[in-house]
Amino acid sequence: GAAATPAAAAGAGAAAGAGSGRLAFRWEAAAGSSGAGVPASSLSVGKDPRVLHVAAGALAAGRAYTFRVTAFAAVGSSASSSTNGTAVVTVGCASQALVARIAGGGWRQVGRAATFTLDGTASDDPDGEPGALTYLWTCEAMSAGAAGCSALDPPSTSSGDFTIRKNKLAAPGTFRFTLTVVKGSRNASTSAAVQVLAGAPPVVTIDSAENLPAKVNP
Repeated sequence: GAAATPAAAAGAGAAAGAGSGRLAFRWEAAAGSSGAGVPASSLSVGKDPRVLHVAAGALAAGRAYTFRVTAFAAVGSSASSSTNGTAVVTVGCASQALVARIAGGGWRQVGRAATFTLDGTASDDPDGEPGALTYLWTCEAMSAGAAGCSALDPPSTSSGDFTIRKNKLAAPGTFRFTLTVVKGSRNASTSAAVQVLAGAPPVVTIDSAENLPAKVNP
């Protein structure tokens, strides 16, 4: 991230400085009321010394950081420490939202006589905070008159997979499966609709032309 004077983002116990015309700038970063240290290697100034850059992931979510920039009046090749101005800002780093994903998109068609699995293992915490995700699956019938989901085996909350065994859902019928992932006080949800047909219909897929055999008719 980057921030221009006076707003900036930086880490504890580190500093960066540079000159610009008749002014020279020095950035300092110290832990705020709840901030932890950030490596100096995560901080840098570019062509514009009024801007401090902080590497992605350098700040911890849920913490506050205090940053100070001092501008010195430059005389020739030196900067006067007695002629300066300082600005201070505290930046709070918020947690990002969790991401819930069900592989294969939001709709699929299956046969009642086939076992199938919904895969939510690609769900993610972009902050990478410690702790595992909890997976909560729900199912509801979308078709009028269709039997419900009470015959399904409860899925594990520690695994992102939900396996629906054959003959457990009525056919024909359409069902909405919702996955909610939870970590701490954060949660996110996504859904996929499953249309169940009688028997075991053939499976049809669409693939990229790059994966087709070398000889194909145009």
